[in-house]
Order: sequence, then C-alpha cells, then structure tokens
Amino acid sequence: LNIAGWSTEYVTVPSSARSDARRFLHLQDALARNPAFALGVYCSDDVLEKVSESGVPFAVLTSMNKTVPKSVGRVSFCTARALVDLALECRKKGISRVLLVKTKEDNFRFADIFASQGIETEVLQIGPDVPTKSGEIVGSLASASASAIFARLSKPGSLRPDLIYLADDGFAEGCLWQLTVMGLKVPEDIRVVTFANKGNVPYFIKPLARIEEDLVSDAHMLSRAIIRFLKTRVFKMVVLSSSRFVSGSTF
Repeated sequence: LNIAGWSTEYVTVPSSARSDARRFLHLQDALARNPAFALGVYCSDDVLEKVSESGVPFAVLTSMNKTVPKSVGRVSFCTARALVDLALECRKKGISRVLLVKTKEDNFRFADIFASQGIETEVLQIGPDVPTKSGEIVGSLASASASAIFARLSKPGSLRPDLIYLADDGFAEGCLWQLTVMGLKVPEDIRVVTFANKGNVPYFIKPLARIEEDLVSDAHMLSRAIIRFLKTRVFKMVVLSSSRFVSGSTF
C-alpha cells in the first residue's frame, strides 16, 4: 500500500476484559482523521461497531463465515487444503486422537477434515482472558495455553492425545513449555503442530511442524483488493489460501 502511495496506520484496541474508559481512545483518534479505508483484523463486535459509526468504509479479516453489517466486504483465510495434507500425514503415522487448541473466534472445518481420515478430534477453546482459580486474568495466549493443557492432560481417566494442534503461535509457546514441565517428550510422547510459525515467540524446539502461510503472497492479494476498492468503491471478497503443511521436528 505504501508503494502505491497510500500511508498506513496500525491501531490496537485492548481486550474488553481489561478495558477502561480509555479503551477506544486510540481508535477514535485514528477514525477522527477520516481514513479512506479501514481493515478490522479479528476485531470484536464492539470495535467494529465503533468503526461502523464513524462512517469510514471498512472490511473485516476473520476466520469466521459471517457477514458484518455495514462492512464493504470480508477477508478470510482458507486452511482446508493444508489441513487435508496434515490429516493425511497423521493417518500415515497412525495418529488416532488429536487435540485442537483454538480461540472462540476460530471456526474452521478441522473436525470434519480429520474425521474423513478416521481421526478423532477434541476441541479445547481458550483465549487470552481466561480466569484462573483465584479469579485473576491470565495475561497472554501462552500462559492461557499452558494452564489449559495442564488441566486437560491431568484430568483423571482421560486418554492422552497423539497430537496437539494449536491454532496460534502463542498457544504453541505455552503448550511446549507445559509439556516440558510435565516431563512429556515432543514428538516421542505427543506430537505438536502450530499455526503459522511466524517466528514471533521464542520457541526452544525448532523447526516446528506447522501450517504455514505465504505472508508476502497474501499481502499482495489483500493490497490489490483494497486499492481496487479505493478506485472503484467495489470490494470483492478476498480468500487467502496460501497456507500449506510443513513438517518439522515436533511431528
């Protein structure tokens, strides 16, 4: 976008669970500058409502197949092809039970794809704002993942999954740390696959098996759609489908 002559600005809105009166301050300042376009990346409904009220045209990047009122369009990821490849590799290795660790916002056909290969899936939904037993809020995806993985694997009478698939890099960091603390070896005891291995967390096991995105290709596709809208006022739905399964030392 910058090469095409458009300046860009990033605004991060704090989580609603840790909100105060200043939560939307930076967003409102940015919207007051009347930008030509806005892209909401995995935003909550109240954040999108603020953007909508401003009158700024906006699209939404989300993994969910939902329509956002008053948005000009939607951008979504399609990981189906990569997940099919992962499921096929799991079957080759005799994997029969997979634990999927995901946020509440994620909504993809993971269970259906793995069931087609005869693999049982269990879903563990967590997020960055997971209350602990003391009522405090866990401060990161990594710590939330570590706590949830410990609770699941410590449950009496439960079968240990053959593989843990983590729908976020932050989850993977907490998961690998917790497995090490519990004395479980990766991949000998449990295999681990992450999405998308962007290199933004300090992993101590590399290279990770992962569903990997071609971020450059996706950025070009999305930028072209935004520039086309700025010129024609027509936004065509964008499906980012560059993801692929890459094996690694954790698989």
